[in-house]
Amino acid sequence: MLFDRRNLCSQERLDGLWRFACSILTDSEEAKDVVQDVMAKFWARPFPVVNPEAYLVRAVRNACIDRIRLRKELVSEMPDLPAESFAEVMDAREIVRYAMNRLSETQRMVVHLKDIEGYSSIEIANLMGMQDGQVRTLLSRARSKMRDIIENELHYEYRH
Repeated sequence: MLFDRRNLCSQERLDGLWRFACSILTDSEEAKDVVQDVMAKFWARPFPVVNPEAYLVRAVRNACIDRIRLRKELVSEMPDLPAESFAEVMDAREIVRYAMNRLSETQRMVVHLKDIEGYSSIEIANLMGMQDGQVRTLLSRARSKMRDIIENELHYEYRH
């Protein structure tokens, strides 16, 4: 199957790559730089790439990891405040972002690709070079860990 490079550079796909980079880096400007660098390298590459979408996702992931290694900090911690005040000042988006930032890098990527980008577990497995079962296990454990963080660290009641 032939791929049209223009389809890979649609605004929707670029936005998805940017959101993916943001979920890893937690800095939107740095995420834009990563996507731009990856796309420049992609365009300079001789074309036959077997799975261009997987190539781009992995390239963004690897570039984000390189950026994190360069700045030698994984995730900045939130300031020390009494636990009760966290839930009072955070809206739902901030609560989820805080919980996601506490996940391992791989768990964060899987949650982002599944719950934010809407990929199936099989698609995520193909993109990340894993088995479908591994993806589902990672996703389940990540969601459980997020629930624990929200309930135990932020003292925010989780409703099913």
